[in-house]
Amino acid sequence: MRGPASLLYGNNALGGVVNVISNDIPKSIPASLEGYVAAQAESVNPGGGFSGSVTMPLTQTLAFAVRGSGRAINDMRTGGDGELANTDFRGLNGTVGFGYIRSHASAGAAYRINDFSYGLASERNDPEAGIRIQGVRHEVTGRGDLLLEHAAITQAELDVTAQWYRHDEIEPGGAVGTTFELKTQTANLTARTRAGNLQGAAGIAGLFKQYMPKGEEALTPAANSSNASAFIFQELPLRNGDTERSPHLEAGARYDFYYIRTREGGDRFGPRRTRTFQNISGSIGLNVPFNENVAASISFARAFRAPTVEELFSNAFHAALGSFDVGNPDLEPETNHGIDAVLRAESRAVVAQVSAYYNRINNYIAPNITGDTAIVDEDGETMSMPLNIFRQEDAVLRGIEVEIEASITSRLVVDAMAEAIRATFVGGEPLPFMPAAELGAGLRWDNGRFFLGGDVRHTFAQDRVPVNELAVGDYTLVDLSTGLTLSRAGRTHLITLRADNIFDVLYREATSRIKDFAASPGRNLTLVYRVIF
Repeated sequence: MRGPASLLYGNNALGGVVNVISNDIPKSIPASLEGYVAAQAESVNPGGGFSGSVTMPLTQTLAFAVRGSGRAINDMRTGGDGELANTDFRGLNGTVGFGYIRSHASAGAAYRINDFSYGLASERNDPEAGIRIQGVRHEVTGRGDLLLEHAAITQAELDVTAQWYRHDEIEPGGAVGTTFELKTQTANLTARTRAGNLQGAAGIAGLFKQYMPKGEEALTPAANSSNASAFIFQELPLRNGDTERSPHLEAGARYDFYYIRTREGGDRFGPRRTRTFQNISGSIGLNVPFNENVAASISFARAFRAPTVEELFSNAFHAALGSFDVGNPDLEPETNHGIDAVLRAESRAVVAQVSAYYNRINNYIAPNITGDTAIVDEDGETMSMPLNIFRQEDAVLRGIEVEIEASITSRLVVDAMAEAIRATFVGGEPLPFMPAAELGAGLRWDNGRFFLGGDVRHTFAQDRVPVNELAVGDYTLVDLSTGLTLSRAGRTHLITLRADNIFDVLYREATSRIKDFAASPGRNLTLVYRVIF
């Protein structure tokens, strides 16, 4: 989802939103027991995992769902037969939920738990020197929908969540250096509206966080933050009759009030601080279908983003990023003024899309590696590491994306893509950790039972970087995949074999904050077996 409608989901979501929908709260009553079980093994992170999901009808209006997964992998292998120490992972996930569904109303709730343990890569690349994270997350979520036919409000949706998260950062010697606790609550009420040809949505939302780090190496002080917002989106066809082929005018607006209040200061973080931010985001767009196959859209937007707790108040070693981070408690919110244009063509054989964007961001907040600093570790040894002092300056981002997919025959599909972005501060200095330009192409043959495909992606060098950021060279990755689908006794069996980075290329992602000491995955073979019933 792009354009003004993205304001329904946040004040800085104007670049687009991807909506991931799970069935943890059933949205329909299945006719019988349905679900899947799957197992996976891979080589780049030696190990594997399992997952499964079952949804069952309890009555004609009540359904129950349960889902679980687990994964255990060892240290990641990088290109050229390297290995990144202390990157193993162990995790278990479980979900139970129910849904009550009627023709004009539905409701449901779910409980999720995630128990995990993993290591953090470090510049030393020593399995005995890295920090481990061990934690658990509990989440309860609820949702209700009400359909209102023949009314200005056609549907009302309410969803709420509460989350309890905790992890310990365990030092190499086994001691707990920092304990991180976070409680989060959200509530969203959205009404779908219609008035003649005008239709859209309006609503209110709240996000509340209570953040409590404990320990001498805490990255930030404890803090509470809240975000209250109200939003509206409306769409109007500009021609009566065939509304699907009519030009559409879209408009959205969102008001946000946001505050952060530190609860503890001390010598390292200074006195307690309260920062408040409020702003209005807005967007207007026009969608014009030229015919049944080609359409264009353009939107203008103003967006807002408040600085985070980490950007404001950090003053410690950030183990996940391998840098000593220093925040700025006087940062101002970012405000973005931008334009986004999309041209899309679609027929039975070809789907193509070209999009371009330009954004001027006032008070852009960015990491800023100023050089190295020295700290003393738990053994009394002096360590040198990058010093990151968050900076703020006006910036400009502009880019283009191209995607094409074409059916050569009923079973053979070819696709291609290209994207590039140029991002600078207004003084001309490049923004840090920006993606490099890419070109890619793929080919897939599929007869409904067996498929075979391959992709090649070339990423150009990213040498337009700030003074103290590592420039990365260009690289080309080739991936292959094949699979088989079988139907037996009312069950569907899917077997997939993937080979990623088949030439075991050693490369580094331009956007990675740890690219100085952590290369990207090398050759990987993945085997997945999935049974759907």
